[in-house]
Amino acid sequence: RLQELWEWRLADSKDVEELQEFGWWVADGRFNDEWMLERLIETLHKTSGVIEVAFQVLAALSALASRHPMLCARALSLIVKSRSADRLILGHNENIEGILSTLYSSADAHAIEVAESVIDHLTKLGFERYRSIPEIQRRLPFEFPSS
Repeated sequence: RLQELWEWRLADSKDVEELQEFGWWVADGRFNDEWMLERLIETLHKTSGVIEVAFQVLAALSALASRHPMLCARALSLIVKSRSADRLILGHNENIEGILSTLYSSADAHAIEVAESVIDHLTKLGFERYRSIPEIQRRLPFEFPSS
């Protein structure tokens, strides 16, 4: 029923503040992860990237990025590029760095492209520490899966 409620409010509500509250619902394992990330992205489109408890949403994205790199990349991009993005969260949230590192280590070229765009945006805002993430990933040794 909660899934139906979220879908209904996404389809019918024009109240941005109401939709922002769905950030409280974003958590690893609470819903089918792919479904939840798709609803989150729809919600972020309608709220111009603003979501309640962004720190909790970023923690969920960090936990899910290795399994759903493109969906997490899209959600992260919408949050980071929001005009009202909290600069404290952008500059000091370890989950953002973790998500970006995970995206760079994925095999998803589109997710990596989105990660590069997010890093470019963050560095233009003055957060130079993110610029080193691609470098860090290139220096990590490749690990062969054990047989």
